[in-house]
Amino acid sequence: LDGPGQAGVAEYTAPRDIKIQLPKGTVFPTIHMIELIRHSMEGNGQFGKVLFDGSTTDDPFVVSAVIGPAPESKLPAEVLKTLGQHRRWEARLAYFPVAKKSETPDFELTVVYRDDGIVEAIRQDYEDHAVESRLRQLDLLPHPVCTSPQ
Repeated sequence: LDGPGQAGVAEYTAPRDIKIQLPKGTVFPTIHMIELIRHSMEGNGQFGKVLFDGSTTDDPFVVSAVIGPAPESKLPAEVLKTLGQHRRWEARLAYFPVAKKSETPDFELTVVYRDDGIVEAIRQDYEDHAVESRLRQLDLLPHPVCTSPQ
C-alpha cells in the first residue's frame, strides 16, 4: 500500500507473475481484526472494509460484518484457564469480490473472537458445504529474553 488508507498493488511472482490492484482503503488481516474488535467494543453492529489477505490470486474482497453477542464459550477448560475470561463477540462476515460487483457474497464466515484477538471458532459456509474450526489446544511460546547489545 502507498500508505494507511491508500491504494496499492499486490505482486505475485509464483506460480506466475500477477499484479492485483488494491483500492484506496484496503486493509490487511491484522488491521481488519483490530478494526473489527474496535467496532465490537464500541457497540457498532455493522462494519465494512476492503480486505486483502493474500490467500488467493483473486482480487480483494469487500467484507461486510454484522456483529453480535457471542454464544456460550466452547473452549476446553484447560484452554480457558490459560487464556482467562475476555469480552467476546460473534460476527457474520460476507465476502464480496471487488471486481465482480455481485449482490451475493462468494462465501461467508461466522467467527467467534475475543478482545485480545484470539479466535475461538470459525465456520466458513459455501453453497454446498461448510468447514468449521475450533480452538482446542493452546501452546504458549516462552517470552524471549532481550538483552541490549554490548
